[in-house]
Amino acid sequence: YAEVIQINYDPKVVSYGELLRIHMGTHDPTTLNAQGADMGTQYRSIILYRSNQERQIAEDLLEEISDTFDSDIVTVVKDFDRFYPAPEEHDDYYNRNPNQGYCQAVISPKIAKFRRTFQYLLSPEKWIIRSDLFSLTLDFQFFVIGASKAAQDTRAYWD
Repeated sequence: YAEVIQINYDPKVVSYGELLRIHMGTHDPTTLNAQGADMGTQYRSIILYRSNQERQIAEDLLEEISDTFDSDIVTVVKDFDRFYPAPEEHDDYYNRNPNQGYCQAVISPKIAKFRRTFQYLLSPEKWIIRSDLFSLTLDFQFFVIGASKAAQDTRAYWD
């Protein structure tokens, strides 16, 4: 399995490509089976697509950004298969535990980076991402992305 979040989004508000740019800009896509101190295959960088169009967008983006990293990108692009909800204790973890060491050392810097890099997404004129969504997004570094009319988020495991 890989630790992932599933994001249901409205493509009229934010594009699949933009969500992938956020994903690639808020984790290290060059480390195999690890993110920071978290080690294991469940921490691999992965993009799961639901259509050939999403696959092509993901592959094109990885090609486009490949020269911006000192090491090779190891992000796996794979067809979405299944999604399993994570245990409830993972829900809203950062917001419930902001002073916990992992939150301070790992998640808070990622949120700060997100705010600096993607500030334009947080403007009132172009509302895209709620504060609880981006903290959750940065708690788990992997995305399963599928289109829907509602902007909802769910954390889970993918197998």
